[in-house]
Amino acid sequence: MRAAIYLTAFVIVVCGLFFVGGQHDTGSGVARADDYSQIVRLRFQTTLGPIAMEVYPQAAPAAVSTFLARVRDGKFDGVMIDTVAPSMITASPFLPGFIPARGWSYTSGPQLPVEADNGLLPIRGAIWIGINPQVNGSTGSQRFNISVHDLTIPFGHPSETMPYGIGVTVIGRVTEGMDVVDAISNVPTGPYTLEDGNVIRHVPLEPVTIGSWQIED
Repeated sequence: MRAAIYLTAFVIVVCGLFFVGGQHDTGSGVARADDYSQIVRLRFQTTLGPIAMEVYPQAAPAAVSTFLARVRDGKFDGVMIDTVAPSMITASPFLPGFIPARGWSYTSGPQLPVEADNGLLPIRGAIWIGINPQVNGSTGSQRFNISVHDLTIPFGHPSETMPYGIGVTVIGRVTEGMDVVDAISNVPTGPYTLEDGNVIRHVPLEPVTIGSWQIED
């Protein structure tokens, strides 16, 4: 459970430090999105309304294939939005109450490489995955994030000391429902005390959850 705390803290700190203030129409949003001929469209329900997205398998093959496999396997059904930071919202592998969904945790699942040099930027409306195994064991395959504002986040390529790299892999963008994303980003948040006494901050006071998914292959 400490890994959950460290990962939440890492995401909030990174997004806070590298937040860039502007907002853009997601129609022109993610850089080079039109360069990818393979597009998978998805739609999911939240407690505040529906969100539609598209992801690009050619842009980040490992991240997108793992993300779609998790959706098809129901790993994101019923999970909560566990972090609402000023610049992003994050869907976690936990059900409300921080109960692990189907036995998953922050450090389970396949280790993903950083595919951050694909030309896609974590601007407003971008769907992205953060990876930082060196700090907290995050494999990157358990959660996804949506940018509320433009972000500029550095990344490191794989190396001898960082075999998987570190940073952000953008896999797609929101195509409908940014008003829902904005609504989620404005819900009241506060600290959540876990059973072991540790505290996670920036958690919605009223649970915001993800319901059913539809995939258009």
